[in-house]
Parts: sequence; structure tokens; C-alpha cells
Amino acid sequence: MKVLAMDLGLTDTGWVLGDAGGPTDWQHGRIRTPARRKGQDDPAWNLARFSVFGRIASNLIWQTRPDVVAYEVTKHAFGSMGGRRSTKGIEYRAGYALGRAAGWMDGVAYLTAAYGITPPATVEISSFEAKLRTTGNAGASKDAVRVYLEDTYACDLKAWSEAEVDALAVLTAFHRNLSDPDLPGGVAPSSPTLKLPPALIEGQAPSPLLTRARTRARPR
Repeated sequence: MKVLAMDLGLTDTGWVLGDAGGPTDWQHGRIRTPARRKGQDDPAWNLARFSVFGRIASNLIWQTRPDVVAYEVTKHAFGSMGGRRSTKGIEYRAGYALGRAAGWMDGVAYLTAAYGITPPATVEISSFEAKLRTTGNAGASKDAVRVYLEDTYACDLKAWSEAEVDALAVLTAFHRNLSDPDLPGGVAPSSPTLKLPPALIEGQAPSPLLTRARTRARPR
């Protein structure tokens, strides 16, 4: 199964394409959108950014033909942002930006369909679960995520951007959940292909990670 994992952003989106293999099997890169021009209003700037994002992302899907596109979303408030304690203003701006970026993916699906390509299946992975599946700690820092991924895959990710590393965490979380959907998030296997027997923990529910985007039932 070929998976295109993405860490969405309005200015910088990281992506990794691969299956359950290792670094030699991956392709990775970034989609960077233009900065605001002097005197450019929000609608014009958003259109300029989407025109770049949509063209690159749709071409990437057209060229690589992934079976699944998995991208990270945030569905909870941040405790901190860039080392600063979160505020309502930060929460609003972050949610607005991520919501717009997720909407861009709907536009990409429309563009690929217009090109005559059947859009790949779409999976949304929460940032909470991406960290939990990668490190065993949903509150792990970005540096910790990088270290855990380097240890898991026995590779050096220092040349990777922060967005690309986050995309690799999405890919790792996807495959770990696929191999064992009942695996508790706090028990991360040392190998992304290792299948552990489900832990018998009272109240432990299967992860909703693989529920299709926009159809996931609310947890009870």
C-alpha cells in the first residue's frame, strides 16, 4: 500500500511517500507557498497560496498515484505554541489556518478528479495520535518525535525539515494502527512493522485512526 503522508500548513507542508519500508523506500519533500506581497489583501494572498499548493499537490498525486493520502489535523486546544503558553487568539489563528489547509485538500481531490484520476482514499490523523503512536507520549516535543523516528528507522533526519519529520510521524502512525488497530497508544513498538498482541486494558477502545475523513463518529 502506497501512502502519501502530509503535515499540512498554509506556508510549509511536509510530505513523505512510502509503504511500510524504511528510508531507502521513501520520497519526501515540502510544498512552500509564496509570502504576502506588499498591499495584497487576504483573498488575493489565499488564492496565490492555494494556486501553488494545489498545483504541486495534485501533480504529486498524479505522478505517484498513492492508494491513501493521510494528513494530520488538530482537533484539540494547544497547551503551548512555539514555546509560548496558548491563548484564545493563538487557538483561533491556529484552528483557522489548519482548517483552511484541510480545505485545500478538498480542492486537490477535485483537481485530481478533473484530471481523470480517481482520488485516493483520505485519512485524517490527529496530531494527538500521531505523537502517541510515534513516541508513546501525546505531549512529546518535536525534537522528541525526531529522535524517536531516527531510533525506529535507524536513520539520520537532521537534513529533514520540521514539516517533513512531522509527515513521517503521520506515516508511522498510519502503519502502526493498520498493523494493529487495538494497540494502545502508550505502547509503541520498536519496529513499525512489528505486530503486538492487543493489550488487555480495561476500557481500552480501538483507535478511530482509519475511519474515513469527515465520517468519523464522535467518541461516546
